[in-house]
Amino acid sequence: MQKIAQENMKDSKKSSEQSKPRKIVEKDFYHLYHSRNPNDVNYVTQEEYKLILTTFFDNLIDHLIVTGDTYKTPSRMGEFFIIKFPAQKTALNYKAWKEGKFQLHTNGHTFGYCVGLRWERLPNKFKNRMVYKFTAVRKVKRRISKQNQINNYTHKYRNR
Repeated sequence: MQKIAQENMKDSKKSSEQSKPRKIVEKDFYHLYHSRNPNDVNYVTQEEYKLILTTFFDNLIDHLIVTGDTYKTPSRMGEFFIIKFPAQKTALNYKAWKEGKFQLHTNGHTFGYCVGLRWERLPNKFKNRMVYKFTAVRKVKRRISKQNQINNYTHKYRNR
């Protein structure tokens, strides 16, 4: 993973028109795997590799949602956990607004808290740690929010 980030840094320095470094996706991990194991007997195709990754991460997200545990990444690259924080802004209820009522969402079902997935870097454990950034995809954010609305797991999560 560090090798991919270093290559991205080199690529971003080469092209002056590119303002942000390229995001690392599962295709990059597959190419790294394939370059390290070109003649492996147990070779995995790109479709199988993607299925393995999605299955693992789906199970990991489900585990984090239900238990509120922390997942420590290999090579001491940090921890993933779900946080809760008070809602900063209340959103307008558009359904009620179309009916002529002015009403705001209060997150009453979660006692006013919002939830999110967070990656916390462990200090000084790997090189160029400030280059790495994690942003959960929309599907994961929606899944965490929906499960929290249904089951209200906020008492299990860490505060911001």
